[in-house]
Amino acid sequence: MKVKLLTHTNNPEKVIAMAGKLCYAGCNIDELEENLTREDMEKFINMLIRIGHESPLEHATFTFAVEGVSRVTEQQLTRHRLASYSIQSGRYVSRDNAEFTIPEDIKTYDYLNEEYNDFCNAAKNIYKYISDSLLTEYCYEYLVNNIKEYSPDIQQDETFIHSVMRTGHKKEYNLLKKKAIENARMMLPNSLQTKIIFTMNLRSLINFFEHRCCFRAQDEIRELADEMLKICRKEFPLLFNKLGASCRKGYCPEGSMQCNQLKGVIPTLSDLQKSHLILKQKEN
Repeated sequence: MKVKLLTHTNNPEKVIAMAGKLCYAGCNIDELEENLTREDMEKFINMLIRIGHESPLEHATFTFAVEGVSRVTEQQLTRHRLASYSIQSGRYVSRDNAEFTIPEDIKTYDYLNEEYNDFCNAAKNIYKYISDSLLTEYCYEYLVNNIKEYSPDIQQDETFIHSVMRTGHKKEYNLLKKKAIENARMMLPNSLQTKIIFTMNLRSLINFFEHRCCFRAQDEIRELADEMLKICRKEFPLLFNKLGASCRKGYCPEGSMQCNQLKGVIPTLSDLQKSHLILKQKEN
């Protein structure tokens, strides 16, 4: 997996702090900007996050590029809908040289790892066979139905047909190749690796990290989230040092589904609510 922060809002701490302070200040924009110190920025950003006034965080956006993640992770990532995604197309890009993600749990067992790899290689080979065969059929049908000089009795060798299409009918050939690829891709498994460029604002990133840095998240998307957070913390510690899984707040919101790693270590939200009720009853 390769993760890269491509670009971001210029001086995001300043933008967020100004937006936050504007909501509570009576001064004009120039005065607001002139009087904004680093201490002010830290104060306002921490306050906004602490009290849940998160709309100013939407003014800062971050664009990431990711390679080598599975379609499963892509599906989980795009469930975070307040974001923009550009994903490598399976209609226009051939997957003859496809690579696949192997879950760590499967790697643990040699016999499962071997069978998993055999299946992925078989899927790739069948994909290539179907896409090549469909392309040959499409090209042959096109030549027979549209080119008067072409006779069905002429040599029907695959190489010959593709050669005719590429030299004299390149546009039509490319359209038919796309059609063959988009049908053959139905054969490929969810472990197929893809490439994604996506943009999220800070408010969406907080939600993403809370859910995907959690131990309950699947390994691959947790690895992605952890790497994104690591990059962001290095670039913008003021914004990201306190971000992460929901349990960073000191309690787990997952209730009975709390992960084994933190069970008994930190309370769940329902534990806190029960404790609060007990204290109230004692007071009364």
